[in-house]
Amino acid sequence: MLFAGHLADRMDRRVLLVSIYLLRSLAFIVPLYVATDYSLLIMFSIYVGTVFYATFPPTIGLSAAHFGVSNLGLVMGMLTVGHALGAAGGAYLGGAIFDLLLRYEWTWAVSIALAASAGLFTLLIPDPRGSGHSETN
Repeated sequence: MLFAGHLADRMDRRVLLVSIYLLRSLAFIVPLYVATDYSLLIMFSIYVGTVFYATFPPTIGLSAAHFGVSNLGLVMGMLTVGHALGAAGGAYLGGAIFDLLLRYEWTWAVSIALAASAGLFTLLIPDPRGSGHSETN
């Protein structure tokens, strides 16, 4: 998160966020091969811990730029609630997919697709700082 924060202050936050989301999607490939390989599970845990929270600095920066610092509390609260609901829905649907197919591969495939989609949708969000516009305060 610290490195992402450093980068978020120095580059187009949208590009940084897209990169992080695409790295997240790659993370979901690893569980397809973990099986009983404990060392691969540890590497997956470290990788996920590194990239999953790295989205916060560019997300907060873009939120402040688009909605203003005075609205940042509400915006981040809404994003946090949306994230929690998505996580709960993902956990439920992951279990439902497993119950239906008795395999985890489709759950991970959907996770990869959703994380990559988040990265692609992020391309639609302009970074006012990078386009010559002034940011809202």
